[in-house]
Amino acid sequence: MSLNSNSYIIGFAASVCIVCSLFVSGAAVSLKEKQSLNAKLDLQKNIISVAELPESKDLSALSVEKIEGLFKDSENPNRIEQLYIDIDTGKVVDVDDAQLEADKKKCSERAQGVAKKENTAKLSCYRQYQDIYKVYSGGQFSRYVFPVVGKGLWSTLKGFAAVESSGEKVVGLTFYSHGETPGLGGEIDSAKFKGDWAKGKKIYGSNGVALKVAKGAAKNADHEVDGLSGATLTGNGVTGMMSFWFGQYGYEKFLKNGGA
Repeated sequence: MSLNSNSYIIGFAASVCIVCSLFVSGAAVSLKEKQSLNAKLDLQKNIISVAELPESKDLSALSVEKIEGLFKDSENPNRIEQLYIDIDTGKVVDVDDAQLEADKKKCSERAQGVAKKENTAKLSCYRQYQDIYKVYSGGQFSRYVFPVVGKGLWSTLKGFAAVESSGEKVVGLTFYSHGETPGLGGEIDSAKFKGDWAKGKKIYGSNGVALKVAKGAAKNADHEVDGLSGATLTGNGVTGMMSFWFGQYGYEKFLKNGGA
């Protein structure tokens, strides 16, 4: 067969494509477990970052074994305990993998059941069984860490909010996933913005959830943090997210029931 013939060229190109696709597919399959582990470790590091444990000071120095020990070793005086709560009742529940999978399949339907004006986080997925984290420091219960999700200007904001043990104040906020504009909305990742939350902000006021990202400088230091310059809509997204997750559809029943 001539090397210049159309059939040879097409056959050669097809062979290259098949070999490359097999290589890429094989690499994806072989790396899937490692990618899942890395994603899990990243989530755990973000939880640790707002847990304010001694280990929170230098996350880069934590080994995989040390991280897993914080989440799995029930004898460790510094540890993080994962719980599940029923959002509808605010009570801690025991759920198995089958229940969690079924809940995941129904999350879009549940989100549609929330009135638009009340869905301030603009969620498209809203689960009944929500994982939360109880933090122990020096053997003493010190705070909760709650997952929070909401819409920013360009993206879905995903993070964790820390709440003091009394359930009255947010004392930390971090994001592990977002696509906001660097230098503008992306400043939700800045030390300044996260530091404002770490000072402690009272969750509830006379009219319910009072947490807010101000437009400009915060006027109510009890409930507000300074706004983000040039990123009002991202700030509004954070406000809506916090309002939802600490309101009647989020963790309010759990906190007002006395927690766990």
